Amino acid sequence: MFSINKETDYALSAINFLSKNKNEYVSISLISSNLGISKKYLSRILPKIVDAKIIKSKEGKNGGYMLVKDIENINLYEFLKVFENDLEFVKCNSKCLCKHCEQKEFFSEYLKNEVINIIKNKQLNEIFKSK
Repeated sequence: MFSINKETDYALSAINFLSKNKNEYVSISLISSNLGISKKYLSRILPKIVDAKIIKSKEGKNGGYMLVKDIENINLYEFLKVFENDLEFVKCNSKCLCKHCEQKEFFSEYLKNEVINIIKNKQLNEIFKSK
């Protein structure tokens, strides 16, 4: 079934942390130590969020990462697309019975579209309120 990958999960945690430090640059070291995510792993994730224009970065002694948008204005679907190659429910394997698989259409088309429509109408702040 549908699940997000570890990279997406860590990216969401980083965004949530940055949202609590509005209007200031936060070092990758501080993000790492607070979230328990290695700096090396964060250094692969954070540039993707910068490229998506959700956060910005600044080099130097007082540098780090800062949100460009409030999390109320970041669409969940658009964020997920940065990290998730595929929002599929059915992953066919080498022994796939696709020619005879009647349930695949339900999962891969109908249910996928229903879930995507829900996700498209959610903002990131809605995730963090649910904790």
